[in-house]
Amino acid sequence: MTETDYDGLGEILSRVHDLYGKPYDPGVTDIWFAALRHFELKDVQVALTRHIQNPDSGQYMPKPADVVKMLHGGTGVQAMSAWTKVEQSIRLIGPYQSVVFDDPIIHRVIEDMGGWVRLASLPTDEDLKFAGLEFGKRYQGYKLRGGVGDEYPYRLVGIAEAHNAKCGYEVAPPKLVGDPEKAAVVSDGGRGGQSLQITDGKHLPQLIGQVTQKLLAKGNP
Repeated sequence: MTETDYDGLGEILSRVHDLYGKPYDPGVTDIWFAALRHFELKDVQVALTRHIQNPDSGQYMPKPADVVKMLHGGTGVQAMSAWTKVEQSIRLIGPYQSVVFDDPIIHRVIEDMGGWVRLASLPTDEDLKFAGLEFGKRYQGYKLRGGVGDEYPYRLVGIAEAHNAKCGYEVAPPKLVGDPEKAAVVSDGGRGGQSLQITDGKHLPQLIGQVTQKLLAKGNP
């Protein structure tokens, strides 16, 4: 929303209060606007309508958090959606190529879990399943704390980039995952250059060996 939507939001909230038989204090519009300004006004109106129609919670006055939940789902739903994106990238892209997701929380969680190469090199589906559970818990935690700010690596470095950078070779651009425009924003807003640390150091040769063995075992030399 923009400042021109402020009065429109107030009118919507006033009608919602009338529906619930509650007096409306125009001063609360400031709170709602600040909490929801990153959404479109028409989407806020749709979410409020869905809340009113909800048989489980519609009898209660909506709060900004109810609107966010209607538009994006709860943190658990968001975490599952994020993990689906990560798991697909692990299977389709793999650990060799660097990646940039369209969600900075994904970058921070993967960094916390040891980095892209380590996560994308897990040897079995069972390992990946447990990683998904850990990812979900960490993702929800950051969501509940309001995000990660700019405390995340601007890209997740793969084996090829880590090796080429170490040897002074040309580094290929990362693969963008999800919405390309949002991924570009994530790349611009993260910690510049520090993401190289996630695959840097003494563990790189071991990781390369593990991934090579994994690919050979699948018949992909």
